[in-house]
Amino acid sequence: MTTGPTSFAAHEGDRHVSGMVINGLAAEDLLRQLSTPAGARATVRWTINPPQTPRRRRLSDEGYDGPPSLTDFVRDSADSLSAVTAALAEIRNRWSGLNLDEHITTRAELLNRTAPLTPDVIDCMPRSDDVHPGSIAFNDWIDLDTVIGGNTSSWNDFASHRPQVVGLIIEKLLTADDPDIAVTEILTDLGHACMLRYNGPAGPLHRVGRNGTHRTHALRILGLPIMAAEVEIEVLPLRIDAMSTWGRGKWGDSHNGPADRMWHALRDRGLLEGTISGSGPHAKLEPYYTVAPWFLGNPRTAAAVSAAYERIYPGALGIPADAMSGPQQWLRWLLST
Repeated sequence: MTTGPTSFAAHEGDRHVSGMVINGLAAEDLLRQLSTPAGARATVRWTINPPQTPRRRRLSDEGYDGPPSLTDFVRDSADSLSAVTAALAEIRNRWSGLNLDEHITTRAELLNRTAPLTPDVIDCMPRSDDVHPGSIAFNDWIDLDTVIGGNTSSWNDFASHRPQVVGLIIEKLLTADDPDIAVTEILTDLGHACMLRYNGPAGPLHRVGRNGTHRTHALRILGLPIMAAEVEIEVLPLRIDAMSTWGRGKWGDSHNGPADRMWHALRDRGLLEGTISGSGPHAKLEPYYTVAPWFLGNPRTAAAVSAAYERIYPGALGIPADAMSGPQQWLRWLLST
């Protein structure tokens, strides 16, 4: 049901979400992202009239309160919380007697080799100069191995930005008299972790948003399987301009850039549905659906994020390994006939 001019709240069973959208169609598109698998047909029933496209196409946060309390969500998630504390009990045994700082460094180095962070994930959702069509937010438990963006270039690399916090979080979880209480406090105290979710054909990817960077690094290094967070999903832009995505001269000359050629190639391969108009730097795309939103970004982002996705969901994209090794290889594969 709507709660403001462009805000809405929805629920399915015990799952509650809220969001801001430019109209009801954008809301329904976002809600389908919560189905299993993401994007599957879902029936959306409005209890009152859905949001209408506002004048001047501006979103309003009137009536938008965000998702319910994450603290209540964690305390009500008995099965997930039990799974975390059971995993923590095993981890506490394995880490017992080890030098904490040295083992944190060793674990971070291992993750940097086997599950490196992807700096290009910051551009996972293509941007547009047009109005943002909307997003939804909700509380969820996420698999920590799907986090590929951690607001740093590598695991546990914070330079001078409170580098000691990861160790303090891990120490508390390893030494607390009551692990259940310690886990709940880490997940919910001093704000909570916020994640951006990007859906693909086999499951989602995540990157840390405005809060929770140290917490996410600590739990991943410790080896916990899941964590609770506020999750946000953005709807595809209404329109994407070639120049705002690729930039003049970066992936081709200013009069014959590859943006429209890539869009046509993605559409020909069944990876994109949408309307393409213009050519070169003046090309525009109105996307209706894409297998993965990062396909619509520049070639460097498309290749890097696809490689991370392939590591987590082997074979799900059906793309040759060489095509994901760099931007030029991505272009060569995509534009080949």
